[in-house]
Amino acid sequence: MRHGVCDGCGQSYPLNSLYQVFGQSHCEPCGNSAIAARGAKLSPGDVSKLVDPTGCGWCSTDYGRQELVPIGNVPACETCEQRMRNWPYPTRIKASFVVLLLLAVGAFAYNFRFFKAYVHMLRGNHTTSFEEGRDHALAAAALVPESQPLQDQADLFRAIEFMQQDNSAEALALLTRLQSRNHDPRLASLIIEVEMGAAFDRKDYDTFLAKARDKAEHTPEDIMA
Repeated sequence: MRHGVCDGCGQSYPLNSLYQVFGQSHCEPCGNSAIAARGAKLSPGDVSKLVDPTGCGWCSTDYGRQELVPIGNVPACETCEQRMRNWPYPTRIKASFVVLLLLAVGAFAYNFRFFKAYVHMLRGNHTTSFEEGRDHALAAAALVPESQPLQDQADLFRAIEFMQQDNSAEALALLTRLQSRNHDPRLASLIIEVEMGAAFDRKDYDTFLAKARDKAEHTPEDIMA
């Protein structure tokens, strides 16, 4: 153990019980007096504790004249050094980590359907095949039934499929429901086509002609209209 002399009272003290106050070594009472006498606001570095490099700052063991390796400016013996460098995590932290990990896995598993639906959306948007686009749209809607946009996209594919099958009644019901929520002008054009098909099926040619004229007005650039 090393000793030092207090610049205030001149007495010898263990080095680790002294403080450096305004650049001088002081015991605690003399240090307090020096601070009170200065009366100014302390700045960083004005007061610091002196460290005895021969005494372990963790277990307080005195190693005579042997200087110890510091850890964070605190001398540590070999035993304490190993304990500091391999500090065991408390059980509560380990348990908290396991709980958080389980929550993360559970959240990922619960929300995985949204990821799958997003993948179906991307694949459906990049395909040029009607059948593949329909299948991806239906799969995405089934995975996230609470998503109205996905349900609308699936209904649009169903309506087009009904149109291809000449099932005008089912197609008209779906398109009318879609138009009530979206007000998309493209839906209005499809509805006119379906109404034309329905009128033709029931041999109502006057209505068929009227709807054909409506179609031509909506899409004058369409040579088929």
